[in-house]
Amino acid sequence: MSSSIAHSSTIFRLNKRKIPIKINDIPCVAREGMNILEAAAEENIYIPRLCGNESLPPVSKCGICIVKLGDGTTVRACSTQVKEGMEIFTNDLTLFDESKKIFVDYSPEILDGKSSTIDVLFTHFRPEHDRGKSVQKTETQSIVFDFSLCIKCNCCFRACIDLQGIGALNENDHTVNVEDCISCGACVTFCPTTAMREKREIPKLLHAFSVGKIVAIQFAPAVRVSLAELFGKPVGTICTGKMISAARKMGFRYVFDTTFGADLTVYEEANEFLTREKRPMFTSCCPGFVNFIERYHPDLIPYLTTTKSPMAITGAVIKNHFAMKMCLKNIFVVFVGPCTAKKDEICRHQIMNDVDCALTTREFGEMIENYEIDWDSLNDKEEFDTVAGEGWTVEFGASGGVATGVMKYLCAKYNVPYEVVFENVPLMTGLKETTITIDGKELKFAICSGISTAANLIDTELYLTYDFIEVMSCPLGCVNGGGQPKISKYAQIHNRSKAIRNIFKNANKTVLDNSAMEYVYTDYLGDPGVGLAHKLLHTSFQERKVENKK
Repeated sequence: MSSSIAHSSTIFRLNKRKIPIKINDIPCVAREGMNILEAAAEENIYIPRLCGNESLPPVSKCGICIVKLGDGTTVRACSTQVKEGMEIFTNDLTLFDESKKIFVDYSPEILDGKSSTIDVLFTHFRPEHDRGKSVQKTETQSIVFDFSLCIKCNCCFRACIDLQGIGALNENDHTVNVEDCISCGACVTFCPTTAMREKREIPKLLHAFSVGKIVAIQFAPAVRVSLAELFGKPVGTICTGKMISAARKMGFRYVFDTTFGADLTVYEEANEFLTREKRPMFTSCCPGFVNFIERYHPDLIPYLTTTKSPMAITGAVIKNHFAMKMCLKNIFVVFVGPCTAKKDEICRHQIMNDVDCALTTREFGEMIENYEIDWDSLNDKEEFDTVAGEGWTVEFGASGGVATGVMKYLCAKYNVPYEVVFENVPLMTGLKETTITIDGKELKFAICSGISTAANLIDTELYLTYDFIEVMSCPLGCVNGGGQPKISKYAQIHNRSKAIRNIFKNANKTVLDNSAMEYVYTDYLGDPGVGLAHKLLHTSFQERKVENKK
C-alpha cells in the first residue's frame, strides 16, 4: 500500500508544471512540488542524506542534507520545496564541513551495518574514524590492509613472495612494507576476504560531483571484458555499451575510451624507439613495473620509454586539446581500469595533473550498485564520446598488446608485411620472443608476462639480447589486474584475453591508418616526441629508495 502511495505522489509531481531554478549557478528545470533533494537528483547532483528516502515523507531529522539559498539562508534539502527562480548552492565548503560534523557525531557502532546509503556517505565525507569497532590498518597509495578482516590464510603473502617475487608483506601480520610494495595488487587478487583491498577513491569522485565539477570518465580496454562478471555474467563477457550507459546514468558529462590514448602511446613509443641509442627499450605502460625498476633496479631507468601510459596520455589530451576545443575549464578526469597501481601512478608528481581519480573495475561495479542501477536494463548499444576520434589499440588490455602495436606500426611505416609469431623462450616461463627486420636491421622483441619473469630476465642479463621488451606486472596482462573481479578458476582469465582480441576489429590496420590521430598531431601536437607532444605525452622517472633490495 505504501509503495502505491509513493508511486501516486511521484505521478502527481510529474504532472506539475516545470519551473526554472539554478543549482550551483547552473540553470535547471524542476517540477512544482519537488523538494530540493529531488530536484538535485534529477540533475545528477549529489546531496548527502541519511534519513531521507524517496518512498517516505520527509522528516527533516538528520540535518545532513543542508544547502544554501541565494539569499544566504541555510535549509534542509529534503523538506524545502523548490520555487521559481530559486538559487541553490550545494558546493559551499562551510556547508560541507557542517554536514560532515553532523555525520561523524553519529555513533560509529550505529553506522556499522551494511547500507548503500551509509557507504556513499562514508565515501563522500571520508570521516577520520573507522566504521564500527576500531580496527588496525596499514596502507600504501594503492592498497589497504584491514587486520579485522584477515583470516590468516597467508594467500596474500604467498602471492607477493611466490608469484610476484617481491616480498613486500610481513609474514606474521601481513602488514605492508610501503617502500617495498610495487602496488601490483596480487595480494588483493588472492585475498579471499576484503582484508586486502584497493584504496578507495570513490570519495574523491563524489566530492567532484557534489561541487558541480565537469566530470569526464575514461575506461581501459580490460574493463569492458570483466565488469559484467560482477553482475553474474560469464567471465569474458563483452559489455562496452552497458558500461558506457551506466556511467551516463551516474552523471558523467563525457565518457571516453582510453584506447585513443593507447594509439598515441604506440605512435610516440615507436618513434622514440627508432631514435633510441640505449637499448633494449622497456615499456612503461605498467606502473607496477615502473615501481619495480625505480625501487629495485634504478640503474635501468634510462632503458624505460619516456612515453606516458595510455591513461595519462588520454587524461592530458582531455584536459588540453579537448578542453580547448570545447571551451571547458577545470575538467575532473576519472580513470576506470583493472589496475590497483594506477592509483599510485596518478600521484606521481610528473603526471599528477593528467588524471584526478583512478577507480578499479570493482569500484565502478560498486558505484553501479550504490546508484541502484539495474545492470540488465542498461542499453548495450551506447557509444563512447570521442576525445578526437576512435581508438583502435584495444589489445593493450592483454599481454603482448603494446609490443604488437609497436611492431605493426614499424612494419607499416617501412612497408614490411606483418607476419609475426611469438615463440616461448625455453626455461623462462612467461617470456615470449620474436624477430622482425626493419630497414635492413634485425630487431628482437620480447613479451614478459609477470613481474617475477621480469626479475629473472634482468637478473640473468638476458634482457640485453633484446631491442624492445614489453613488461606487464600481472601474469597475462591487464585482464588479470589487481582491481579486476575475483574469479575462482585462474584459467578463465584467458576468456578475457580472447574477448579483448575479439573486440580488436582492425587487426590489419595500424595507428598510421587512424585519421583522428593524424588530426590531433596536425591540429595541435605537432611532431611526435618534440615540442608540445613531448611536454604532454612524455614523462620521467627517478630512483625510490629500498633499504633491503632483493
